[in-house]
Amino acid sequence: MLKIFRKNKKWLLVVGGTFLLIVFLVQGTLSQWQPDPGDQVVATMGLGDEPVTLSNYERADYEYQALRDALPRVMIAQTGIASRDHWFLLVHEARRAGFVANARDGEDWLPEVTRAETMLQLQADPMAAQRLMQQLGGFDQVVMLLEGEIQKARQKARLTSEQFNEALAKLRGVRRMIMAYETASRYSDRRAIIDAKHLVDSAFIDAVVIPASVAAGQAPEPTPEQLAAQFEKYKDVAPGQGEHGFGYQLPARVKLEWLMIDRASLAAAVKLDPVNVYRHWQSNRDLYQGEFTAEQKRVEASLREREADVLMADIDRMLKGKVRTATRKLTADGSYKVLPADWDAQRPRLVDLAGSIVEMAAQSGLEVAAPIVSMRTDAFVPLAEVSAIPGLGESTFQAGTLRGTVSQLIGACKELSPTPGIDAQVGIPLTSATIQDRAGNRYVVHIVEAAQAGAPETIDAVREAVARDCRLLWAYDQIKAQADALALKAVTDGLAAIASEFATPGEGGVPAPLEIVRQRQLTRTRSDPRTPALDSQSLRDAVLSRVASLDPRFTPSPDNAVLRSFAVATPETLSVVVAQIVAQRQMSKENVRMLDQQTLLTLRHDEYERAVPEPSGPFSEASLRQRLNFKMRENKRPTDTDPDAAPVG
Repeated sequence: MLKIFRKNKKWLLVVGGTFLLIVFLVQGTLSQWQPDPGDQVVATMGLGDEPVTLSNYERADYEYQALRDALPRVMIAQTGIASRDHWFLLVHEARRAGFVANARDGEDWLPEVTRAETMLQLQADPMAAQRLMQQLGGFDQVVMLLEGEIQKARQKARLTSEQFNEALAKLRGVRRMIMAYETASRYSDRRAIIDAKHLVDSAFIDAVVIPASVAAGQAPEPTPEQLAAQFEKYKDVAPGQGEHGFGYQLPARVKLEWLMIDRASLAAAVKLDPVNVYRHWQSNRDLYQGEFTAEQKRVEASLREREADVLMADIDRMLKGKVRTATRKLTADGSYKVLPADWDAQRPRLVDLAGSIVEMAAQSGLEVAAPIVSMRTDAFVPLAEVSAIPGLGESTFQAGTLRGTVSQLIGACKELSPTPGIDAQVGIPLTSATIQDRAGNRYVVHIVEAAQAGAPETIDAVREAVARDCRLLWAYDQIKAQADALALKAVTDGLAAIASEFATPGEGGVPAPLEIVRQRQLTRTRSDPRTPALDSQSLRDAVLSRVASLDPRFTPSPDNAVLRSFAVATPETLSVVVAQIVAQRQMSKENVRMLDQQTLLTLRHDEYERAVPEPSGPFSEASLRQRLNFKMRENKRPTDTDPDAAPVG
C-alpha cells in the first residue's frame, strides 16, 4: 500500500488538492445563499399576521434591558412597562400613531428624564435620599451619579450611544401616547373641586403613637386553644397580608452552600517576568505615556488582571468538567438530572472542588489559598433574604442570554420555579451559570434543599410568632378600650403626659417616654414618610374627617384643644395614635382656579385610573396582545432574558 502511495503521490496530491479546493469554493458559495438568522420569524401580529423577525425582537430585548436598568422608576412606576413583550408592543403602537421621533429626540430628552428618574428614586426613600445628598453635596451631584449608572446600563446591554438614544426616543414616544390618551377627556370644574379637595386637603398633627408592644408584656400566656385558632386563621396568609399584618405562610426557602473564588488573591499570586513587564510597557506607550519606573505598577497591575482572567477561565472550565463527569451517567430529565438514592455519597463536594483549584494553580506555579466554602444549611434561608448574604447575595449571574441576580437564579431552580435555560437543581453544584460579584469574584452554588412557599405543616414551625401575635392582639384591645380617655387626657394634660404614661424601660432601667412626633403632614392618600407608624388609612381618614368638621379659617389654640384632639385605633399597625391638629389646609372653590398644572395633571391621571383600572387598560400587555393579535410561533420563542418577567426575576 505504501508503495502505491509513494508511486502515485503526485497524482494523489493533485486530485486531493483539487477536491479540497472545490469543497472550499462550494462551501463559500452555499454560505452566501444561507438565510440570515436575524430574518427568522419568531412571532406574528395584526390581522394579516405581519411577521416579527428575530433581529427586531432581540433589538427590543436589548432596549428593554438598558432602559429598565437605567431608568427603572420611569419605566415601571411611571410608564408601567412590565416586560420585554410589553415594551415591543407599546413601541409598535406609538410608532404607528406617529409619537416616536428619531435618536436626536431621545438625546435631547436624556437630561430631563435623568433628573426625573433621580427625583423619583429620592422620593422613594426620603431619609436615604437626604443622607445621599449630604454625602455627595446636593441634588445635581446625585444626578451626575445617575448619569454614570445610565451609561453603565447602556454598555451592559451592548448598545451604542446612537442605539440608546433611539431607545430613549421610543420611550418618550410611548409616554407621549399614554399621556395623550389619559388627558383626552374634558375635566369638569365640579369634578376638579371635589377631587382637588380630596387630594389637597391636609392637616399637620402632633402625635404619640402607642404600639401594642408596650403592653404586650402584661398579656397572659395564650392558651393552646387560642394558639390553635390563631394559627388556623392565618396559616395560609403571607406575613403582613392578613388582618393586623398577621400571616404565617412560609416563603420559598433554601439551604445553601457556596464556594467563592477570590479574584484578588489569584491576581496577587501571579508571578510576572520583568522582561515581559518592560515589553508590555514598551509596546503600549499610548496607554503608558510616562517613563517605565513611573508606570511600572500600572503595567504590572494590568498584566496581573489579564493573567487572572485567563486563570479564572481555566478554573471555570475545570469545574464544569468535574461536575459534568460526575453527572454524565445520570438519567436525563430534560435539562435536569434524575438523582439516585445514594447520590449524596457520590456527588461532587465543594470542598473537593476547592482543593482541585489549589492543585490546578500549583501546576501553573502559583501558590493560592483554598477558596472559602460557606454554608447556610442549619436553617432555611427565605429566598427574599438571599440577597442579604454578604458577597454572594450581591452577585449576578449569566446563563446563556439570561441575566439576573443570584437570588433570581436560585429561585429558578427545578424544585421552586423551573425556568427554560437554567438547569439549577437541588444536589448538583451549579457551574453552567457564571455567578460573579462586582469585585470579579466567582461563585459556585450548591442548593442543598429547597421548599416551596406554603402553609407550615404544624404550628411548631411558627409557634413563637403565633404566641407573640396573640399577646399583641390582647394588648391592642386593652389600649384601644382606653381611646376616649386618652383623647380627654391629651386635652387636659397634653401629649407629654400620655408619652410618660406608656414609658418603656430605657438605659439603666430608667423609664423612657414614648416619642412625641411633631408637625407631621397627612392627606387622604399620604402620610409623612418620616414617621412610618402614621402610615395608616384609618388614621388619615379620621384626621381628615376631623378637618372637614372645622371651619376653613379655624386657628388652633389652647382654648379649642377639645375640637382638635382625638385618639384613633389603627388596626393596620396594631397601635393607638393620640393626636392634636396644629395646622390645617382646606381647598376652597376659589383656590381650585389657582392650582398648578402638575396638580391638575395628577387629578386627571387619578380620574383615568379610576375609570380604566389596570390590568384592563388599553396599554396593558394583555390588551395589547389581544388588540394586535400578537402570537409567538411554536418553539420559536427566543430565550427570555428578562429577569423580571420570568421566575428568574
